[in-house]
Amino acid sequence: MKKKIRKIGMLSSIALMICLGVTGCYPDGKVSLEEKKETDSNQINIDENASHIEGKLDEGLFVNAQTDIKSDADWHDNNVILKSWDVDKVSNVFGNGRNISENKTMPNMHNDNLNDNYIYWDDGSSIVIQNGNLQYNTKTELEYSYLGYLYGTMPYLTDETTEKFPETEISGIDKEAAIEQVKSILDEIGVEVSKPRVYSLTYEKLEENTDYSQTDPNGNAPHQWTKEDAAYAIVFKGTIDTLPITEVGYRSGPAAGERIVGIVGKQGLIAFHALNIYELETENELSDEILTTQTVLENIQQKFRNIMITDKVEIEKINLEYVPVLKNVEKGEYELKPMFVCMARQNIEHSTDKEDNGLIGDSSIFPIIFDAQTGMEIQIGGTY
Repeated sequence: MKKKIRKIGMLSSIALMICLGVTGCYPDGKVSLEEKKETDSNQINIDENASHIEGKLDEGLFVNAQTDIKSDADWHDNNVILKSWDVDKVSNVFGNGRNISENKTMPNMHNDNLNDNYIYWDDGSSIVIQNGNLQYNTKTELEYSYLGYLYGTMPYLTDETTEKFPETEISGIDKEAAIEQVKSILDEIGVEVSKPRVYSLTYEKLEENTDYSQTDPNGNAPHQWTKEDAAYAIVFKGTIDTLPITEVGYRSGPAAGERIVGIVGKQGLIAFHALNIYELETENELSDEILTTQTVLENIQQKFRNIMITDKVEIEKINLEYVPVLKNVEKGEYELKPMFVCMARQNIEHSTDKEDNGLIGDSSIFPIIFDAQTGMEIQIGGTY
């Protein structure tokens, strides 16, 4: 069923550069803001199918965002639960004929009504199976911590991850075969996903992001990387009926989106984590229409209107995605509702404490989430 898009009056106070993909665009597909002003100084139309939006929202507040907004798709308010797994099937998929050295079941630390399974193989690999979660690690992952370098201090991946580990070819690893290896696991365990994105954990980038002066609580120094250690991180976005589920989480729920990643190196699969995986119970028609992108931009502008912005804030992504809303923590029940997930970056400059008062910069990436039907902002209370 097609959803109508709520029509909002033109934004007279927001200056935007819209990527329309029609004649009159620059070669990169953007419309000149100055040309736009000359032809239409007071009213700017937002193309709901635009893949890129760029411009100034307010003093210190800018948008330079890639967008993924399928407003006319068949969105629903979904009732979901954390996915339960066939433990024997999961064990066979990841065990691949190896001998199990230990298999134990323990009560879930957050819910006594649920059990967690721990399976250990004789080569040092293991998997933790919980409602909604699978965490498979080889001995290599446990010793080298590829996922720790990939995620850093964030619970989900951001554009900073792309900057740290851009996709490049790695000698000795077939990238397409690596993607297929991870995708085949997802098919076998019944997790629906969209196309993957790939991060290259090259020797050079791993070295660049390793501080060899630091030690773990046991006093062990980080692994000394070699070129043989290079690996691909294959990351998939979960979907329901082909529509995306966010990866973002928020502490006020608490609730988190689906996070799916496989690490593949020259020796094969190093790690596979599928976290916060949901299973559809029922789907309901939306109670209201999906808001327009114009309204989302207005909401962002309003959010910062009474805040003095001393360091530039730039909206880098605007996506329409399913976001989980907690209903019953003991039963693991959630709603998946369509929401606009906007990723913002703030570049913060501060003194180096040198005599010349030089400045160094840090950046912080954070989500801003609006209910796609009501426009209400989700108060996230921190990332989760």
